[in-house]
Amino acid sequence: TFQITFTAALEQVFSDSLTIFSNSAGNEIYEYAVSGRGGLPSMQLDTPELDADSVFVPDHSDIFAVFTNLGGYPLILDSATFVGDPSDYSVQSELPFSVAPASTDSVTIRFSPTTAYTITDMVSFLTNDPETPSVSISLTGYGMMPQINLSHDILDYPTIHSDQTISLDILVSNTGNGNLEITGAGSDNGHFSAGAFPEPVVPGGQ
Repeated sequence: TFQITFTAALEQVFSDSLTIFSNSAGNEIYEYAVSGRGGLPSMQLDTPELDADSVFVPDHSDIFAVFTNLGGYPLILDSATFVGDPSDYSVQSELPFSVAPASTDSVTIRFSPTTAYTITDMVSFLTNDPETPSVSISLTGYGMMPQINLSHDILDYPTIHSDQTISLDILVSNTGNGNLEITGAGSDNGHFSAGAFPEPVVPGGQ
């Protein structure tokens, strides 16, 4: 057994004849046909910008970075980095990520907002494409988060007789950008209880 090494210098088909010399009787010189194909990846980024739309905190939404490999060798994407540190975006696909020759595939990026309003970032990947060793994608998302505001910092009741009850109103307003829902309220000692809760409070409403 011996090895024959093929080194592709260009993206094309190579063929040749390998001359093998031996002491084989009557066949001391043996011509052996060899061929191989040289290939390079050629990356095309189909989604230079991605919009994750509106997502409520602490939910998440997945978006997809689409890559096409126009070359004849697998395209490898690796080493994802974000401008934001920490970032509200993360790569969910396993890296390194491979795109087969003459095919299209996508990398999953997750948007998990931690605050309200527009959240932007940029993700960059390293590639094995000699013409495009790195590629960057702009990311945009909108965090939705209600913010409760109560009309009283402290609810201080007047003195009442031990067999009486008294109710006071609390005005609830929403200073955030997502619908506010009051889902429960209670007291540890049972002397205070909440009545019916309001309907969802729209942003800027009360």
